[in-house]
Amino acid sequence: DKISLSFEEFINKIETLLNRITNGKSRLNFYIQNKIPQGKLILKTTESVYLYRIIQEFSNNTLKYAHAKNLYLNFELNLIDNSIIFEIKDDGIGFELDSSKKKGNGLKNIIDRCNELFKEYRFESKPNSGTFLIIKIANDGK
Repeated sequence: DKISLSFEEFINKIETLLNRITNGKSRLNFYIQNKIPQGKLILKTTESVYLYRIIQEFSNNTLKYAHAKNLYLNFELNLIDNSIIFEIKDDGIGFELDSSKKKGNGLKNIIDRCNELFKEYRFESKPNSGTFLIIKIANDGK
């Protein structure tokens, strides 16, 4: 369960996913910023699957509900503990996360996956402020 694909291949899969989700359906632009030096990240199979699904759910929610123009994904290496900081955010209408009594399956799946695998994360949304998710990923890379 060490590695399913390189991080570069993972980024390519994310680009393909986002192209498929946004193609012809909206004016949603997406931007991927990868500040991870090549070979510095080793994603375990479970991590890559969960992260892919989180990005998929977040992107679909952004497209369906957020009325966003832009979706941003950022990957950075935390030099203090060699962890990876992943951030995904949109510039949509946002919502009251705490008062959202009827959490849809997409939102519930994102939170469940973060709780199950990543532990350290922050998910926030406020009306007129968009939505963002930051996840800290342990990294066995050198």
